[in-house]
Amino acid sequence: MAVKFLGQFLLEKGLIDKEQLLAALDAQRASNPLLGELAQACGWLSSGQAAQVNALQRSQDRPFGVIAQSLGLLTEAQIDALLAQQKSRRRLFG
Repeated sequence: MAVKFLGQFLLEKGLIDKEQLLAALDAQRASNPLLGELAQACGWLSSGQAAQVNALQRSQDRPFGVIAQSLGLLTEAQIDALLAQQKSRRRLFG
């Protein structure tokens, strides 16, 4: 059985339109800040450091926190705090 996302299902059933789905996805994305953004807001990383970790993350396919810790930019406790903060802000639809 194929797995469908709720938004796709609602769209196919005609219960929402494409614009409503895109608006809901944008709101969901906005409620899930990136770890680099949160670390910058806490003053733990500069924008350059966050960009460096993001670039390595794309090339190495490893989690942001793992890379930041391996570079000595964040501690395990800071990463845990950022993950908890990210989770508390997350709003999922469905």
